Amino acid sequence: MNAIPMFELEKSLQNLQEVIYAVDMQNYTVIFITTACEKVYGYTSSEFIKNPNLWFDVIVDEDKQNIFDNDIILRRGENLIQSYRITHKNGEIRWLESRIEPTLDSDGTLVRIDGITLDITHRKITEIALKNSESKFRTLIENSLDGIAVSDANRRIVFASESLTRITGYSVEEIQQMEIALAFHPDDRARLLPLREVLLSNVNNTINFTVRFLRKDGNWIWIEGITRNLLHDPVINGLVTNYRDITERVKYEEALKLSNQHLKKTNSELDRFVYSVSHDLRAPLASVLGAIEYSESSTTDAEILSNLSMMKNSIQKLDGFIVDILDYSRNNRTEVKREEIDFKELLEEVTSNLKFMNGAKDNVDISMSIENGMKFYSDRNRIFVITNNLVSNALRYTNPKVDKPFVQITVTFSNNDANLFISDNGMGIDEKYHEKIFDMFFRISRKSTGSGLGLYLVKETVEKLGGSIRLTSEIGKGSTFEITLPNLL
Repeated sequence: MNAIPMFELEKSLQNLQEVIYAVDMQNYTVIFITTACEKVYGYTSSEFIKNPNLWFDVIVDEDKQNIFDNDIILRRGENLIQSYRITHKNGEIRWLESRIEPTLDSDGTLVRIDGITLDITHRKITEIALKNSESKFRTLIENSLDGIAVSDANRRIVFASESLTRITGYSVEEIQQMEIALAFHPDDRARLLPLREVLLSNVNNTINFTVRFLRKDGNWIWIEGITRNLLHDPVINGLVTNYRDITERVKYEEALKLSNQHLKKTNSELDRFVYSVSHDLRAPLASVLGAIEYSESSTTDAEILSNLSMMKNSIQKLDGFIVDILDYSRNNRTEVKREEIDFKELLEEVTSNLKFMNGAKDNVDISMSIENGMKFYSDRNRIFVITNNLVSNALRYTNPKVDKPFVQITVTFSNNDANLFISDNGMGIDEKYHEKIFDMFFRISRKSTGSGLGLYLVKETVEKLGGSIRLTSEIGKGSTFEITLPNLL
């Protein structure tokens, strides 16, 4: 008789439904395993060879001790048959049976095992079902929140749980005498017809559905169902459906949907309100400032000039507060724009705008250092708000005891980030306030001239851009704000 060529033998083994394998127990490596492992376990032969412990890792924890105990049998050189549960790669729990033949060397040491493993899930399910008494089975079902029904291929209900009567209002006898699908809303019933064809097209097929159901008391409720085709199962021999009343959930979702729509409308109206109010407020403030500046140019009276200056400062402070509110509103309610950032042009605009700000010192040296790096994309308006607030603060809180006050703005690049450093030798911030200064309306003292929104707005804007901000500061020695912003390529 001619010997079977090795490649034909390997081909035949790979076509088997059972997993055949061999393991070197001295080096604990997989010598051979058939591709059926992918069907039985969900993992490929390559994954088993790469991880020899994979077969054990997927065993359900409660069954692992039995595997440990059976190891003694193998090491005695005795053949072993063992069954256990695994978690398939798709998440299913499956029953497997392994038949293992050990090989010992002359010293009685286990050096190799050869085995065959097959999926016995259906057999085990049948065995377990037969072992369970009907009373225990019914107790399990009746304590479920779901209603359960089993129907045959002709849609006749052969079993209905008591829990289903609580959902539908019909008795078990009434349910078994009715075609339950006729209680579905006509629109939903028509939608389910194609799904039923899919369900019956193959064993173990499963469909999920949501329908409106007419209870016996005449009220419509929402039901979520899942049906599995177990017509092939000798114990079940039917279509098993779990029904759950989700009426409250649907009502909640509808209420949430309406609430979100109302919220969107409210936000839109709030945006218009904020813009309108701020515009209506800033316009008269600008008129008052114009009148004050005209009055300043028309008088030399020191007392009048002093009063006009206080009025001007108050109006400018109020205008700054309105601008902060506008920036905060825009930051929260507008999408981040992606545009190429020219840091030199942007920072020159910031410093130019702040050159003549109220309280700025003419002798403050503002310098910039911008590294030649990659093209950087982000939201220009938001970066302007960040740098404008930080530089204006540095100018506002210069240290009167310092001979050469300065503000240094540095831009560097690393990986896909831009790093902005805004440093000064101003008054500095006590360490105990380092976290609080980013809180809304927080001011270190009553003497602070800001609105308490500036640094809060800076932090919110940085986070909106997906970045981070860090403060280093010491009283009398100045502050450094370090901002890291991602490149929005």
